[in-house]
Amino acid sequence: METADGEEEERRLFYLAITRARNDLYLSNPLIRAGYGNSGATMQQPSRFLEEIPKELVDEWNLRTFA
Repeated sequence: METADGEEEERRLFYLAITRARNDLYLSNPLIRAGYGNSGATMQQPSRFLEEIPKELVDEWNLRTFA
């Protein structure tokens, strides 16, 4: 992700992965990631590439409400 080429490669790999689904595809992400050692927990963000999927193809489920 340090270069434009790196970002394009990551986008290509994301596209490749999601286009391999046959019928349904479920993507999930944690809200919080546990740290290692003394680093503690950190809030996580979904992949920025998810925003590039057309909204009519997405059925978003939130298992928790955001406060």
